[in-house]
Amino acid sequence: MNTSNVDTKGLNSKVWKAITGNGEDLMPPYPNAPLTPAQKATIQQWIEQGAANTTCTHICGCDSTNVSFSAYIAPVIQTFCIGCHSNTTSQGGVNLQGYTNVLAQVNNGKLIKTIKWQTGPGIVAMPYKGSKLSDCTISKFQSWVNAGSLNN
Repeated sequence: MNTSNVDTKGLNSKVWKAITGNGEDLMPPYPNAPLTPAQKATIQQWIEQGAANTTCTHICGCDSTNVSFSAYIAPVIQTFCIGCHSNTTSQGGVNLQGYTNVLAQVNNGKLIKTIKWQTGPGIVAMPYKGSKLSDCTISKFQSWVNAGSLNN
């Protein structure tokens, strides 16, 4: 990202330093996976644009057509789930690392119920102790499941 002629005051902030690993407190904390370069670039762009508290859902809408596992589902799971539900830390006996493990949670009906914060036996609202995923994200997951939960 070209940062010439950009006010980098935000890039010297404690938050940015924690995200990039240049501060005292690395975020997200261990055992959560670090942010991907694409996620860091998005945050950097947001900071450079003034870090406004805005969303584009009223302008952009939510396109939940043609949702693919590799381009959308897997990155969301990596960001919000893998810290607790991986090969090494399968909290509650749930492993979401890789397509096969995610598909198992789709097939047993728990994936959508947990992200929708529904109630029922064996259902715990996820992300645990975090904010509910956006309605758009949930719609995209539901669309992917409705389309057959393909490994695409």
